[in-house]
Amino acid sequence: YRLRLQGLTRAEQWSNDPGAAYETGELSEEYAPLYHSSQYFAEVNGKKIANRFMDIAEGRQTVRVNETENYNAYTDAWVPNSRTACMKYFARGLYWNEPLYFAIESVEDSVNVGVENSIYLYGNWTVWDSWRLDKLESGDIDLICNQQVAAIQEELDGLKPQVSLMEAYNEAKDAIENASTLEEIMNISDVLARTPNLIRRSHLAYEAFKEAIQALADERAERDDLNGAATDLLDQYLNDDAEPSENFPNGTYLNIMEARTLSEEELTAEIAFARSLFENAIMTSISEGSDVSNIIKNAAFDEDGNFKDWETSRTYESPNGYNFSSNTGFTDIYPVAGTWNTAFTVSQYIVADIPDGIYELEAPAFYRPGGNGTGDQEGNDYVPADLFINDFYTPVMNIYAGRVLYADAINGVNCRYDASGDPDAPHNGESTSAQDWDTGDGYVPEQRQAVSFAFGGGRYINNVYGIVQGGELRLGIRNTGKPWYESGMTMWGKFKLTYRGYNEEAIEAMVENFQKRLDALKWGRDEQLVMSYSQSHIDNIEAYLAEVEAATSTEAKLAAIKKVNDEFNTILDSYDAYAELLALGEYCLDKADEYLEENPDLSDAFDVAYNEIFEHYMSGDLTDEEARNYCQSILNDPALGGGYYVQGDLLDAEGNKLAYDVRNTNYPMTAQEDGTFTATVFVQDRSNLANSDARAGIYLSRMEERYECQYSSRRFITPAVNKFKVVLDTNDAHNDFQTVGGQYKVT
Repeated sequence: YRLRLQGLTRAEQWSNDPGAAYETGELSEEYAPLYHSSQYFAEVNGKKIANRFMDIAEGRQTVRVNETENYNAYTDAWVPNSRTACMKYFARGLYWNEPLYFAIESVEDSVNVGVENSIYLYGNWTVWDSWRLDKLESGDIDLICNQQVAAIQEELDGLKPQVSLMEAYNEAKDAIENASTLEEIMNISDVLARTPNLIRRSHLAYEAFKEAIQALADERAERDDLNGAATDLLDQYLNDDAEPSENFPNGTYLNIMEARTLSEEELTAEIAFARSLFENAIMTSISEGSDVSNIIKNAAFDEDGNFKDWETSRTYESPNGYNFSSNTGFTDIYPVAGTWNTAFTVSQYIVADIPDGIYELEAPAFYRPGGNGTGDQEGNDYVPADLFINDFYTPVMNIYAGRVLYADAINGVNCRYDASGDPDAPHNGESTSAQDWDTGDGYVPEQRQAVSFAFGGGRYINNVYGIVQGGELRLGIRNTGKPWYESGMTMWGKFKLTYRGYNEEAIEAMVENFQKRLDALKWGRDEQLVMSYSQSHIDNIEAYLAEVEAATSTEAKLAAIKKVNDEFNTILDSYDAYAELLALGEYCLDKADEYLEENPDLSDAFDVAYNEIFEHYMSGDLTDEEARNYCQSILNDPALGGGYYVQGDLLDAEGNKLAYDVRNTNYPMTAQEDGTFTATVFVQDRSNLANSDARAGIYLSRMEERYECQYSSRRFITPAVNKFKVVLDTNDAHNDFQTVGGQYKVT
């Protein structure tokens, strides 16, 4: 049988750029051995015969077909760059590939035909059409043999794969011309068809292995702190040429590269083995100042776009749009992780054999409080985004605090103020909307491609500290969203973790960060007016910081530091308590305006309540518990229409029906000594009405709030079912309690 088809392959995206595969209009000798690899095949009883597709440049034409095509000035010719163009080229009879010959000897034989490729670059193409299968009236097995001789890929000799693969291919090359039986030819052809791509993959695997070990050697060269037996073992692996042994089951690096006996899978495992040698050397050499970033998985956030190896949660995503991803920006400059318009936590829990003490987390990171140009351009606005180690949280840098001044700005190095007019800058003309924002005296990055230059240029470095005990730590970054800035942006890069022991410099750095955080809290309340909290926490923090300064021993300093940190960690709860105060104050102000004409006395009462609430909010003179209790007292103040009331299909004292949707004060609930509220109510008899109207509905109210049943079903009151969970209706569900007419005691 003879199998023919039209088709072509392209090694990568067509480009005339210097160094590209098709720079001269033909597939370059540098690319051909590895990437001219797509093939079509016939497989008879599991034995494969194959030919490679024509390269796209082999069918180039000097006359266009007027579809999407690519031109090359070296050859003054065109090639197709769309399926429609390919169809027109095929219609002209172009790109017919060499035929495949195969033999079928029995009706029991199985035949499989197809196309395949496992080696590719970005923009790789394989396009085919018009299969032709002919049964030859006469034929000789020499047709199969000659076709395989012609298809031998001599250019593979320049690759350096696993030795056994190249030996097998060379043996098959030598044997095919002398094969005399169909069985011999098919066995040899199977090797010639399957092995080339295995050779290519193996070559790339050895190159990847070499690159990985070189990167490891570079890391080792930067680590003067490594010492001991584990380090000696690592150095021996990297530098010596030693045969396989108990310590090195596959030999050392140099021996592996010379012998080339390992498969792709074994090389992947060997990289992990070499990495384990390095990590063991680190873990057995830890002392003050040791870099232990190796215990963090995907520390650079560059292994995928979805925070591989990190736990993520998003507590709020703005309805106006948001994003949340890693390994973004210009990743060749610096891979960026980040979010926009999102409250989130990204963390990693680690258990490792590391000593107790203070650890330093270093990372480029910033928070932008709102859109471009929003807020204080000096960078004083309060930042709700933190880097953290365990429960030690430290706000990241404000984007404007890290702006690069005009005099220090180098486009394409530490900033990107010109995205399209600087031919010397990397990525000039790409992603042009990602260009720095001009603050009036410098630049801050806008969009992630610009962030890559800021981080790559060494800007926005944060150093935060935390205490670790028992080898357990959770580290990461978060944005609490408190306060919330619409279009707020949190960006960060590679994490570096360093052991600092209990040295005085680390303690001083922790105290300095605490003081900056304290100053930021005061600014956020007193100057920026975006938040409030109980002044008692500020007083406690200042007192505990004084304890740190006064302490004369490391133990006493650390004890005071933990007290400072614990007090900082109460601020978010205090923020929530005071946010309730603010919301209630705004409600009272609105009501004062609403009742100004209709009920002046009630308007005055709401106005008095607002002024009192606002005074507490601004001064922070209430503890968190006092603030919450104070809110409840306002909400339950009858003079303001506060307190709980039963509402719904009820009767007044004269037996008149009350409107379901009209809030009234006929049935106030009375507070009891045990903290509950009760009321006795009369419910309308609606049994003479049809369908669901025959049921009476009741619910609870407090000022503007509506309380109802937790469930949309199972809310009918009966003598047997008369206890329900009451919830605040936050989404207009209107799951009222349903019943028949009568007298009820509601608690």
